[in-house]
Parts: sequence; C-alpha cells; structure tokens
Amino acid sequence: MNNIKILTTTILVTLLIMTASYAQDDPVPCSNQQLTDTLLTVPTWLLRPEINVNGDRITWTHNGDLTGDNPSNLWGVFLWDSVTGINQITHATSTIGGVQSYIDGSGSRIFFEGAQDLVAGSNPDGNVEEFLWDEALGFLQVTDTTTSLLCGKSISADGNRLFFGMSGEDILGMNPDLNLELFMYDVPTATMTQITSTADTGVCEASPNHNGTEIMFSTKDIIDGLPNPEANSEIYRWVEGEGFSASTNAVSGDCLSVKISNNGQRATISSKTDLVPGSNNSLETEIFLWDSKEGITQLTHSAPGAEAYPFSHDISGNGQRVAFAHTGDLTGRNPDHNSETFL
Repeated sequence: MNNIKILTTTILVTLLIMTASYAQDDPVPCSNQQLTDTLLTVPTWLLRPEINVNGDRITWTHNGDLTGDNPSNLWGVFLWDSVTGINQITHATSTIGGVQSYIDGSGSRIFFEGAQDLVAGSNPDGNVEEFLWDEALGFLQVTDTTTSLLCGKSISADGNRLFFGMSGEDILGMNPDLNLELFMYDVPTATMTQITSTADTGVCEASPNHNGTEIMFSTKDIIDGLPNPEANSEIYRWVEGEGFSASTNAVSGDCLSVKISNNGQRATISSKTDLVPGSNNSLETEIFLWDSKEGITQLTHSAPGAEAYPFSHDISGNGQRVAFAHTGDLTGRNPDHNSETFL
C-alpha cells in the first residue's frame, strides 16, 4: 500500500512553476496553507491526499475529528473545498467509514472503500466494499462481496470508470482460482468487467486515461499470453476494443509503477531496470518516460546511492511535465540528498 502517512497536519503546497525545466537555478515560488489542525492528545493519521484538476478540492481519509462529527475517531472520507472548507463525507459509528479515497478531475466524485452500509440495506454483513460518492446523487455501492480482498483503486478523470484489484471471490464467474485480478466498473451503464485473467501475482491497480478507455499497470504475471520469461514486473497497456500490449521488456529488475497521461499517449514509469540499454547499468530506481510513438526515454540518471522514490511520480494531463520525488542532486541544490520534489 503506497499511502503517505502524515501526522497531525495536511499541507497544501501550491507550486507556481516558472519554467518547464527542473534544472532551473532560481528558487520556485511557493506558498503553504495548513488545511487541518488535529490534537496530539488523540493520535491521528492522514492517508495520501488526492487533488482534483483545478486544485480547489482535495480528498483524503483520516481518523481525526476534523469537523466535530467524528468523536469516535473512526476512519472516514473527508473533502476540502476552497470555498466551504473541510466536509466529512462518511459518518461511521462503529466501523471503517472509508479508506483509500480517490477524486475525479472535477472533484465531484470520490471512489473509496469502507465497511459501512452507506446505501441502506446493501451491505448488511459489514464487509469492506468499493463505494462511489457523487456530489449530486450520494453514495453508490460498487461491489457486493462476502470474502473478497480489495487491492488498489483509481478513477478516470471524467469520473465514469472505476478500477480496482480484487481476490478471493469469483463475482463474475471468470475467476475460478480466486486470484488477484483487475476489475472495471462503468458508472453510466452500471456494468462490471474483469480486465485481467492471471494465475500468479495478479494485478492490483491501474492508471487510466481521461475516460478510462486505456489503462497501464505493472505486474510480474503473464498477461494475455504475452511472454515474460524472466518473471520481472513489466508495464502493460490495455486499450478498450484492442486488448493488451507490453510497454516494457526488462531483462533484469522490475518496473515498479506507472502513471498515464489523459490522452493515453505518454506515461511515467519508475523502474530498477536498464530500459534504455546502457543507461542504467547500476539498476538504481529511475524515472522513465514512455511515449506511444517514440518509445522509452530515461529522465533521471542517478549517482550511486541516490534514486527516485518508486511510487512518487506523476505526469501532467497533457503529458508535457513530470513530477517526482528523488534523493539525488539533480540540480546542484540538493547536496544533502534529502528526498525532494522535482519537475
């Protein structure tokens, strides 16, 4: 689970980027705004904030009493709005209200998992299920399971397609070995689709394009018969109506995570492999750019002992900019090799 835990405060950092080059020598102007203020007398944790396209809405899951409606300090979903402030979306009284929340591009839909009976009578057994919150329509329960285990999730920017990993239950009659598979739920048609069919490590989560018609994901498994004799973690691409293709072919090392652009034509990959032969012989964790026409380019070249954080990278919707965390001295301004954010 690649959530970043932040104790007691949430910081919204607005970066006003003055250049497209992360090698810019001048400091990048920033302003900090503290969004939450919790008490140390009640240990609370915040799990990985997610921000919408305009930056005026942020969702996260928290066990703090941020609005006065969570005195039991149970896990729940929160939404910060630049106009109305902090809003508590789930109100649990005895169980998990919500964890792992993801927001769509407009900020009007949040995808999360929880154990509440949010749609009256739909979750009487209190199992952890996938839910969608819609600002206009309320809650939708996406899954209805009894023994399944959920793993990872994502929502398309248009809010219409939901992706998640699930094992332990054959909900569509296509997963007899109960392996970890990737599923898609289409909101407008209320249709569930099993995307993958694997036999080993399976697939946990995927990164979708704007409308969810294309996704990319990482797995060690065999996907649709595509060869992977080394059993490395590779990056695969699924396009609706076309099927699967392999985006990487690593001889050694693993491709750890991937984030796709809105048009599906570019993606960032974190990898401990030599994807561009001879460029990463030390097999440090580096950031690569995949382009559907140009292939793979290595973006970072780390000195020994410095590397990118495997799951801390993202690509802008237009595919023109990449943000990532790295411990290297990439600009001459990080001689102490702390983990810093680069563009």
